Amino acid sequence: MGGGGGIRPGPKGVSIGGISHVIRVRGLPFDCTRMDLQHFFASVGPTANGIFFVHRMDGRSSGEAFVVLHSQEAVRQALMQDKQKMGSRWLDIFESHPGELFSRVGAAAVTLGAKDDVGYAGVLKMRGLPFQTTVPDVATWFGSYRVAPHGVFITMGADGRPTGEAYVIFETPEDAVAAREALNKQTMNNRWIDLYLASKGDVYTSTVHSPIVGQAHGGCPVYANTPMTCARLRGVPSTVTEEELFRFFAGLQVIGLYICRDSSGRATGEAYAEFGSLDDCQQAMSRNRDYMPGGGVGDRPIEVTAASKEEVLQLIELEKTGGVPPTAPVPGGGAGGGYGGGGGGSYSGGRPAGGYGGGGYSGSTYGSGGGGGYGQASYGGSSYGGSSGYGGYGGDYQQSSGSYYQGGYGSSGGGYGSSGGGYAGGYGRY
Repeated sequence: MGGGGGIRPGPKGVSIGGISHVIRVRGLPFDCTRMDLQHFFASVGPTANGIFFVHRMDGRSSGEAFVVLHSQEAVRQALMQDKQKMGSRWLDIFESHPGELFSRVGAAAVTLGAKDDVGYAGVLKMRGLPFQTTVPDVATWFGSYRVAPHGVFITMGADGRPTGEAYVIFETPEDAVAAREALNKQTMNNRWIDLYLASKGDVYTSTVHSPIVGQAHGGCPVYANTPMTCARLRGVPSTVTEEELFRFFAGLQVIGLYICRDSSGRATGEAYAEFGSLDDCQQAMSRNRDYMPGGGVGDRPIEVTAASKEEVLQLIELEKTGGVPPTAPVPGGGAGGGYGGGGGGSYSGGRPAGGYGGGGYSGSTYGSGGGGGYGQASYGGSSYGGSSGYGGYGGDYQQSSGSYYQGGYGSSGGGYGSSGGGYAGGYGRY
């Protein structure tokens, strides 16, 4: 075995999300696709939904990937290909483990990357886009080649800036192939655009995120074990209303909105949305750098990036404690309050029967009072937050409680608030 590859120490016999046998590949060409890796490892038979690429902080490819295999014998055979070439690049191959996969790729990307349609090939990756590119710009550039509704995903790096890349989903694989043949190396605003065949799996793993908790060698992020199901919006009009934002995300389950306002009540240009599922949050990324419905000349495109629940809660806590509050609550709200205080609420205020969680987030703590929780029987196993809050990312990941490797994001008590736990009644009464 060559000096670069070999066995990478890690917990043996640990299974997370049904994943037990993993290898890490380093030195990949930056235009490498899932199909390329499937061909390279054809003797051990990886599937498209078992291949996960690692991205740098700026959102671009790192030249690394993880490949999930079906047995330890398949891992052994794959390691024998260490130091073989893919194109002009020598590859290093290491044995890995599920924990490293989740920390380097993120739980959100692993979850969506395992969907049944990840192999759909009617997708193109664009590289070299001007940073000011919008969704209508991309759709217009492809002209008569049929881009799917909400099929343009302009990617952002972990620093919140455009990467110069996008994924475009077409109505059929034939549309994608024809578009590449006609438009590869053509220009957009004096920039040469490179087009690469891709898949829906590439879209999923490039447009969903988990909170970043560190940075690995080579400038790649290290992720927490929780997916993001919220989005941060920038560039919203100062006169925006909640109903306009609901229309902006039409077709997606938005379970909460929070419009940031200054001390005079004027919108600051930022807002937060929370979605009912990881799928909906991922689909919301297709609205990045699109315009509000009915927008006029001079309007700005809206930037949409994934955000964590903690980020939203910290924003509200600053407001409630007077710690340089950047916002004011949105007036109105349904019975039982919402995300931001009292019976009036604000997070999802204005929707029928009130708020995000019937009194949740408006008490003295984030989870005081009533039972409920972030998801009775959601996110697998015994729930995302068990019976008492945010305490058990487990269930879904094979084991029951305790540390991450044993399946729990926290202790069984958990929760953002008191031991009564949870978010005081779930998602609210829509």
